[in-house]
Amino acid sequence: AIHTNKLLDMTLADTQHVICVSHTAKENTVLRSGYLLGGEPGLAPERVSVIPNAVDSTMFTPDVSRRAKGRITVVVTSRLMYRKGIHLLAGVIPR
Repeated sequence: AIHTNKLLDMTLADTQHVICVSHTAKENTVLRSGYLLGGEPGLAPERVSVIPNAVDSTMFTPDVSRRAKGRITVVVTSRLMYRKGIHLLAGVIPR
């Protein structure tokens, strides 16, 4: 983690602004840059914006006529990582 934080410091040292995909990612980026540690300037929260990942539902709407009766289709776009919670979705699907 120490090496990663130093790499982050070097990477962000000359940036004007940073964009993160979530508020959690923003908080982590600011904290890991050393902003609140006092010793080094770090990356101020004002220099970090959040633009969430999103899907334009007007472009990606399922065709209602192709739905199978009695079936529910769930679509998930995610990395298959434990911390993403996909196991929770699998656990609630009836057999």
